[in-house]
Amino acid sequence: MKWTDYLFTMILVLVIAASFVILIPAYTEYKNARTEAQHLRQEVLRQELQTHQLRQQVQALIHDPATVERVAREKLGWCREDEMIYHFEPLAEPEQQ
Repeated sequence: MKWTDYLFTMILVLVIAASFVILIPAYTEYKNARTEAQHLRQEVLRQELQTHQLRQQVQALIHDPATVERVAREKLGWCREDEMIYHFEPLAEPEQQ
């Protein structure tokens, strides 16, 4: 082999090695970005579902008097004039020795 063949081979090896040195971190970054994008897509879908549910609740509160009454009873403890509300405390569990 001539020295030009050795030189060509060495340059080729150096180019291939440099390509790996440059491409491996870029590929790792690409994989990390894809994983992050997938997580963000899932989070967007979860947030869209939650938004849809909240909009349904708002619409029910605006248009459905029964829903307004139910929320007033559950959240605020309201009742009608002729009703009594009983509150029951949970029983305390006996201590085990």
